[in-house]
Amino acid sequence: MIELIIMGLKLDSLNKVMVCASKGARLGMAAKAKAQRQMAYLGLRGNFGKPPPPPLSITITRIGPRELDTDNAVGACKHCRDGVADWLGVNDRSKELQWLYAQEKAGKGVYGVRIYITAWCNEESR
Repeated sequence: MIELIIMGLKLDSLNKVMVCASKGARLGMAAKAKAQRQMAYLGLRGNFGKPPPPPLSITITRIGPRELDTDNAVGACKHCRDGVADWLGVNDRSKELQWLYAQEKAGKGVYGVRIYITAWCNEESR
């Protein structure tokens, strides 16, 4: 079992990207996405070193003062998912990874993400 909590990481809905009218706003969102991906990767690598072998179940929990609807919650976790997959050295589409998403309410202005990784018995890979 691996558990990493990164407080202060604000996972926003991807809908904000869709409504960005200016090139500057889009570049700002791209930089933020890259930072989220890198924080997940570096946090896992720095705390746990070598990743465990698949198959794995990964739960990404968005922590924030209000919950998003389910499709936006999954979209908000996309860049963290990419960072986890980078650390694992596996494409995030792999059938050896099970991705789960959750949300946790926190106080006003409190944001973060919890990444929980466990072994998974994937019946398809047998």
